[in-house]
Amino acid sequence: MFERIKPQLLLLDSSFAKPVIPNRRPGDPPCILLNTTISNPYENVLLPFLSGMTTLFLCPEEFDLPHHEEVPEFRYVEASIDLLRKETHAFPWDRVDRSRKLLYCSLGTQSHWSHQDTNHALHQRTLKNFLQAVVDAISARPDWQLIMSLGIELRAEDFQSIPANALLVSEVPQLEILKKASLVITHGGFSTVKECILFGVPMIVFPLRHDQPANATRVEHHGLGVAADIETASVESIGSLIDKVGGDPGFKSRINAMSEIFLRVEREQPAVTIIENFLGAKAARV
Repeated sequence: MFERIKPQLLLLDSSFAKPVIPNRRPGDPPCILLNTTISNPYENVLLPFLSGMTTLFLCPEEFDLPHHEEVPEFRYVEASIDLLRKETHAFPWDRVDRSRKLLYCSLGTQSHWSHQDTNHALHQRTLKNFLQAVVDAISARPDWQLIMSLGIELRAEDFQSIPANALLVSEVPQLEILKKASLVITHGGFSTVKECILFGVPMIVFPLRHDQPANATRVEHHGLGVAADIETASVESIGSLIDKVGGDPGFKSRINAMSEIFLRVEREQPAVTIIENFLGAKAARV
């Protein structure tokens, strides 16, 4: 394939590094890895193959935890959030009550992610019980309105006693909702976390798997929200967290400050500079 299209540079998602990098051949185009998480995804077995290979972390360094070991090839760049994506979901905007604070709850694709899991039924029951607890918690807080994204497997009819200040729908135009939200309950997917930061919306993070616990740790470390355990969550504990994060202006102030960093780095576009310099240096060697 490379012989046919003759690329000058290969930009490769780091999740494909393990099967691809060790099999590279002399004459293959140079490669820059794009890391879509905030943590080092490489196993020790890959490190010899990564020597000297530039890796771009799609997130400003200020969101990471303090670290002492610097790897010159690892570069933090802009968050690269797609603000131009088309969100065509039909949404009942006429039911949004602008006189109340808006709580947005979404577990991303988690509600149907576990089809391949042997404990799918248990997983679904845990998620449904958790979402029901969120609904029940908001029913006792009439100054809030809940907008909940259910995904493709759950329906509003699956829940009991939905209060007037709760709106449960299958899909939500997330970017538009985040512009109006005061607080988000999320599973901690990195894309959602970055979008919450960009729009300055504090978070309550209930991480489930993969990099989500690490994302939740960073949210809590920087005071952008709190992390909690979905397995032990109750109506009372969820309500307490809503009151804590939603009622403390410090969370809003800190996430606004982090948002300014994200916006500045987005304007500076360091990834563009790195790639252009990489190509320029390669051209100079030819």
